[in-house]
Amino acid sequence: MPSAIIFNDISPFIGRFHPLFVHLPIGFIIIAYVLEFASSSKKRFHLKAAVPFVLWLGGISGVLAAVTGYILAQSGGYGAEAIFWHQWSGIAVTILVFITLLVYKTKAYRTLFSFTMAGILITGHLGGNLTHGETYLTEYLPDELKDVFGIEGDTYIVEVVSYQEAALYKHLVYPILHDKCVSCHNNTKLKGELNIKDFESFLEGGENGEVVKKGSSKTSEMIKRIQLSESHEDTMPPEGKERITEEELQLISLWIDQDLKEVTPLDSIEISQDLKEDIQFRLNRKEDVISPVFELDIAEASEDKLEDLRAFGFNVLPVARDSPFLQVTYFDRVSPLTEESKKALLAVSKQLVWLDLTSVLNANDDWVFLEALPNLVKLYLSNTSVEDNTIIAFSKNKYLEKVSLFGTSASKEILKPLLELEYLEYLYLGNSKVHAKDTISMGLKTTTKIIF
Repeated sequence: MPSAIIFNDISPFIGRFHPLFVHLPIGFIIIAYVLEFASSSKKRFHLKAAVPFVLWLGGISGVLAAVTGYILAQSGGYGAEAIFWHQWSGIAVTILVFITLLVYKTKAYRTLFSFTMAGILITGHLGGNLTHGETYLTEYLPDELKDVFGIEGDTYIVEVVSYQEAALYKHLVYPILHDKCVSCHNNTKLKGELNIKDFESFLEGGENGEVVKKGSSKTSEMIKRIQLSESHEDTMPPEGKERITEEELQLISLWIDQDLKEVTPLDSIEISQDLKEDIQFRLNRKEDVISPVFELDIAEASEDKLEDLRAFGFNVLPVARDSPFLQVTYFDRVSPLTEESKKALLAVSKQLVWLDLTSVLNANDDWVFLEALPNLVKLYLSNTSVEDNTIIAFSKNKYLEKVSLFGTSASKEILKPLLELEYLEYLYLGNSKVHAKDTISMGLKTTTKIIF
């Protein structure tokens, strides 16, 4: 019995080694696979001798990963179904490694080895879902590609309602929790055994009991953790995540102090004037409508102009069948945009609505031509040399709905002019000089979703 007690005490410590061990079999198996097919060349045939040894290392480290993973799973914090598939796919891959070694000198060897590699990819993906949530891999996939692959986004779309129609939790509180809490507390990733995505589960609480107490926001565990300093180990959301603002905290507290119901009409609650104004602002969201740019009477661009664009390396497609509007992408990461290629873009300025210049080089770093594209709806400039003055200038392109400035030198100076755009829905600013706290310090209020 004493030994069992000791093991139970130390098992959570052992389980925490899983993230360390789990990368070893992945690395060893991939290396072995590369060596195997590299050895097909006569010049590299000598590499084949190392394959069995590296595979043995992959199998042994796979056992360690499986054991520590099983122990970690017993500590809770993850959905049962997600754990089941990740656990058994990991065990299956480990078994496949040893079977691959057994058939090393047979015709089935390479086929089985390829199945093992496929298993590594599947298991790794399932593990990533456990850690980061089911939508982590596809979160920033462009909407157009999500449609192609039939992937549903995890964006919580709030229906446009008036103050009289709005419900406190459904239209105000849950959108806050979805944006800032659900990524760690959902059906798959149950940090602290708490599932905020499911309303009933949320009210039941987590491993330490209920997190919201009806009629008492001050004694509710959720509110206490939100109010902790960002550096505190128990703060919610954790350090590095976007914080819950004072206005958002007031709304959550108001809901707790009322009745903890999913549908409570706002006009049945006594609310201070300041908070009422904030609520009115939040409810005044832009409706999900087709951009007015598509209602413009625009003629199709001539085939000569389209051929000119393609000759400069642009990929040109209509946004829809029989539509004059164009989506243009420049995939060349070596050849910079030239004055001639920019003129080719300007020749279709009226038809151009989606432009992707991600990671492109630009001769003389001159981006002024963007100002002359009045009908842009989507503009991707991630990892380019575009600067504040140009960004502020093209913010006059009134139809913009989505702008990506990820990895640029954009500073907080661009926030106000961009956020004043009537139709702007998404603004990507990760890895730039703009930080989440800037929107708060500048007192900016917007319905645009800013992604860092």
